Amino acid sequence: MKRETIVLLLTILIVILGVGTLFKYNILTFQKLATNKDLIGVFKDIITIIALIVGALLSYFRFFSGRTFSTKADIELEAVLIETPTKSIMHALTVSIINKGSLTIWEPEAILSVQEYTENGAQEEVVYEQFLRTSYFRKGEKGDVVIDAGEKAYFTFLQEFNLSTWAVTYTAEIRNDRGRIWQKAITVENKAKSAKS
Repeated sequence: MKRETIVLLLTILIVILGVGTLFKYNILTFQKLATNKDLIGVFKDIITIIALIVGALLSYFRFFSGRTFSTKADIELEAVLIETPTKSIMHALTVSIINKGSLTIWEPEAILSVQEYTENGAQEEVVYEQFLRTSYFRKGEKGDVVIDAGEKAYFTFLQEFNLSTWAVTYTAEIRNDRGRIWQKAITVENKAKSAKS
């Protein structure tokens, strides 16, 4: 049973028990109800207003909670592959984070995983942490990183691979200061061309 339903049932039960208690101790009787029609009309209007407020709150929790003020983001990965003079392939990866929510993304932390597939069947994975922070700040510099609603932030990563590598998988993971995680992966063939996700 959902929380909203339980709250509604408990509220109705409390009202019923409250009215029953008023009748039990003769604070409220049918004779008093008959003589105080105007007072009953006022109470009826108050109860109607309270019911409307409770209904509006329950509707908000049922239909809009978690959607109105939430952090949402999309990640785009684009890899441009360039043949170097030494006949290796340089990968220039651009990670774009688009804030699609209504709240600012505070202190995003980026982790980039690079998995290399070679001709001898070996798979080597290297994880780069603090990847986003080093893209924005020089060594020794400190500062806060924020991505406002509707903004897009770009981060780049460069690495060379020799021709024995036939494919590379990039997985970007972004975490905000509240622990929300967004991920995106792209696998590219190790040939001089561009790939987009």
